[in-house]
Amino acid sequence: GITLQPKKRKRILRLRPQRDKAPTTTVWDFKNRGDWAVHCGDYRGNWSPYIPREIIRHYSKRGDLVLDAFVGGGTTLIECWLLGRHGIGIDISPHAVAYARKKISELKQRVRLKDLPKWRAKGSMPIIKIRCGDARDLSFLKDRSVDLVCTHPPYGRAIKYTHGVEGDLSRIENEAEFCKQMEIVAK
Repeated sequence: GITLQPKKRKRILRLRPQRDKAPTTTVWDFKNRGDWAVHCGDYRGNWSPYIPREIIRHYSKRGDLVLDAFVGGGTTLIECWLLGRHGIGIDISPHAVAYARKKISELKQRVRLKDLPKWRAKGSMPIIKIRCGDARDLSFLKDRSVDLVCTHPPYGRAIKYTHGVEGDLSRIENEAEFCKQMEIVAK
């Protein structure tokens, strides 16, 4: 539900999937949901971490800035941090923002420096920022530029992510209006 608190992992067993080999085709098939680092499927409607992991690895490089305009449970930003990308996440849901911040905080607190790749242990830690906002208004980006957009938009009206938050796209009942608003996000 909307007031769900993130499950805290007893311990972090690994920082990447057990089989971390990049797919060699455009058809990606992952045997399980993904449970490394602080990932878990407790945020309704989130995506498997394999997907943002592969998008980020294929289309960006260390130090790049990745935007997630629908931060939700923070899956994309967790992968940004693990892969050495800076990340900006926004969401119209104050609950999603709080949830994602808790997940990133847990990740940073529980991962030991010696467990990180050598390039990160030298001080080039990624910066992750999370803010409450509307995906249709990205004017807070100083030069309106990012290196990659990696986001998982709402499923139309299938899952309501807030109770009455003005502007929440998941609350739009009319499919044509939802598509119109998603076009604004894309622009």
